[in-house]
Amino acid sequence: MIIQDAPVDPLSEVLRAAGFNAACSVRLVAGGNWALRFNPTALKFNAVRLGHCWLTPQAEAPIHVHAGDCFIVVGKPFVLSSAPGIPPVDAAEVFGATGLSAHYGDGEDVSLLGGSVALSQADSGDLVCLLPPALVIRADAGAAPMAWLLAQLDREWRDGRPGARAACDELLRLMFIHALRAHLSQAPSDALGSLAGLNDRPVAAAL
Repeated sequence: MIIQDAPVDPLSEVLRAAGFNAACSVRLVAGGNWALRFNPTALKFNAVRLGHCWLTPQAEAPIHVHAGDCFIVVGKPFVLSSAPGIPPVDAAEVFGATGLSAHYGDGEDVSLLGGSVALSQADSGDLVCLLPPALVIRADAGAAPMAWLLAQLDREWRDGRPGARAACDELLRLMFIHALRAHLSQAPSDALGSLAGLNDRPVAAAL
């Protein structure tokens, strides 16, 4: 058997150099008229499992997100709500001591799964600076892998089988990578900065 080195993969190298790690941490079910303010200390990655809601990043316009959509918020406060303009409640009060799961408002109009993405290395700011304040990957843009990963993530969270937490963390890592891939393929080159080079094989190899 001949074992060869894996081909050069610049995006993987960028994530490795940034100390990329992801952990599935929360599930939110909400209904009626509601609004929650989140104050993350790291990148937040969330996926809308069912229903729809509004994402309002700090100092940004509200964004309507639907089932199958995923979004990344780059370490700044943001509000999730049933509609723009509703006074938000601090999410920490709703999630309580465990911080793992919350049901807020009346009914179950929307369900989200989310987690934190940590970039632990000192030079990780170079990657963070190249991401928009809020990055939304629509369900129809993420293609089949995102839909499958979201379904698996939801199943692992619900079933609670042995190793479920580790499986959720790994699934979230894969979803984050697919979200970055979608961003690289869709965003204009001038919005990607040096990341635009990852779309060009010769340039990517040099990077």
